Formats: sequence, structure tokens, C-alpha cells
Amino acid sequence: MVALLSACSKDDNGITLQKHDDNKMMILMHQMMSKTDTMQKTNDPEIDFARMMKMHHQGAIDMANPGVTGR
Repeated sequence: MVALLSACSKDDNGITLQKHDDNKMMILMHQMMSKTDTMQKTNDPEIDFARMMKMHHQGAIDMANPGVTGR
């Protein structure tokens, strides 16, 4: 019950609004999107998809690392 009440408090000290371009996650996501957008296409959809997915998943790892390492 205590957890429920504390979750409903109006305390928002943990929430800090950031400008879009100051947000680390958005910067990492835009870097990943840039890589996929500028990737040289082979015109083979299966190869292109696999290469894009590799970039996409590396981007997800890059975005997860700060949460895992605390940096």
C-alpha cells in the first residue's frame, strides 16, 4: 500500500525536461538513422534488410549501454 501511495504522489523531482537535441537517446537514435539512410544499397532486399537490421540493433545496444553502465 505504501508503494502505491508513493507512486501516486505529485513529486516529480526525478523528471527533467530536456531539449530534443540535448537528449542522449535522441542523439544516438539520429546517429543510427543517419547510418541506415546513407547505407549503400545492393538492390537485393534481403541483403539490404539484414544490413539495416545490423545497424538498427547496434543502435539499440548503443542506446542501452548508458543505462547498463550508468554513463
